[in-house]
Amino acid sequence: MNQWVRLGLAVLIVVLLLSVGLRILSVAIALVRFFFPLLVLVGAGLILYGLIRHFRARALRSRNGYPPLED
Repeated sequence: MNQWVRLGLAVLIVVLLLSVGLRILSVAIALVRFFFPLLVLVGAGLILYGLIRHFRARALRSRNGYPPLED
């Protein structure tokens, strides 16, 4: 094989790999678009859950106070 055949094969392989990669990317984007409302709700729920845990722990710390320091 001369250099032009190798170059042509390399170009074809790159084009095929890009085609497969773009198909996978388009499927991934379609899945994200389909599940976007659910993902937003899950994200908002996790934020609220974290905030509730934070404020509950803070309320428990303020109610119990800190143990006295011993010197």
